[in-house]
Order: sequence, then structure tokens, then C-alpha cells
Amino acid sequence: MLGIPLDNKRSKLEFAFPLFILILSLFNIQSELVSTSINVQSFGLSIFGVLGVILYFLKINFSKYLFKAWALLQVLIITKFTESGNTDIINFTQGFNLSFSLLLGSIQFQINFLGFIYASFIYLIGFNLLKNKSIIISPYNDSSYLNSILPIEATILKRIEISDEKDWMLVQLNHLESEGEEKLKYALIKGKDQVIKPKSGQIIKFLEVSNIEDLKDKNNDKENFRTGDWAILS
Repeated sequence: MLGIPLDNKRSKLEFAFPLFILILSLFNIQSELVSTSINVQSFGLSIFGVLGVILYFLKINFSKYLFKAWALLQVLIITKFTESGNTDIINFTQGFNLSFSLLLGSIQFQINFLGFIYASFIYLIGFNLLKNKSIIISPYNDSSYLNSILPIEATILKRIEISDEKDWMLVQLNHLESEGEEKLKYALIKGKDQVIKPKSGQIIKFLEVSNIEDLKDKNNDKENFRTGDWAILS
């Protein structure tokens, strides 16, 4: 659509990382089922992982919470040592761990750094859940010149990179049908401090895109676009 280049590394990651979660979760489920003693915590978290991947590809926002649970619940491992053997008090690991351990008496605490690594990837794959979503963009203040354009409903189309800045979103402005002067059809938006969060009251940067063809240049510069003003997602 529109022939505009994507951030290809992110696009591949948005497919590859959920697929990794699915494979690791299914592998762990198979391992637990053939084990003589099933780790119910680890098995249950694998189910979370599989369900999260299904919801993710259905573009259901709840998937990101399942992914976060899948990643962060793996961080802490607590094991109790007794004469009869070792007992896991908390252990949600999915087959692998990269941990630092501390032994206090008969209790061992481990911090699995893989959980933090997995969680960092979840932030990077969020665009798939934003694509084609409708958002409302409102002016940040009453004196903004954007008052002539905003508020307006917009549809998120693509994530692109301009001036080596990632996480810019191309949106289509959905004007009500009317005759008269030609209206701005597209804009670029980006969260002031973070990625776009619809319906959050988030402050965003707003750039006008008067000519969509300008975005087809892979070396595009944000100076090519009229600097708008701050706006708000409402």
C-alpha cells in the first residue's frame, strides 16, 4: 500500500518473535507432558504463550499482556533444598534460563535474565496491534494552528523511519465528505516520550504530509514536512 518503505527489521521481528514464543511454548508443553513430574507453573505459562500468539495474529490487544506475563514470570526462580531432594517453589521457566543465584539457608533464589530480554522484545513488536486502528487526534492547546485541522479521526497505516528516527506512524486523516478546498489527507505522528498508545491522552508530535510521494524516498528527512504542533490522542 502506497509503496512507502517500512522499517523492515521491525517488520520481520513482529513475525519472528511471536513465532519464537509459539515454538518455545509448544516445545515446553511437549517436554512437560513426557516428564515424570509435570511443572504445573511452567506448563501453564506455556499455555499463556500459545494463547498470546493466537490473539496477537488476530490483532487482539490483550495478547501483549499475555506476552508480558510469559516473559516476566520467568524472571524469578525459587528452589527449596531438602534431604529428600529439590523442590521448586516458583519456576515458570520455558526450557532455558540464564540466571544469577543466591543461596539463603535451604532456599535458593535465582534471577533469570532471559525474562528481561524477552520483555524487551515485546515493546518492539507492538505496531502489529496498532495497524489499521482508528484514533482521535486533538489539538494540544487552543492557540495551535492545528485547530483548523483537528480534532479528527485518523487511521494508522504504517510505521516508517524518517531522519533516522524510528516509530513514526503514517496516519490517514478521515475528513467528513464535503465540497470545497482540498484537505490534508496524511500526517506523521510520534509519541513525545514513547510509542503511540491510542485513547491514552498521550502527547504526540504531528507533521503534515502534503505530498505522499515524499515518503517513498528511503532517505527522507523530517525537514521535508511541515512541522506541525503538539497534539493529543483523545
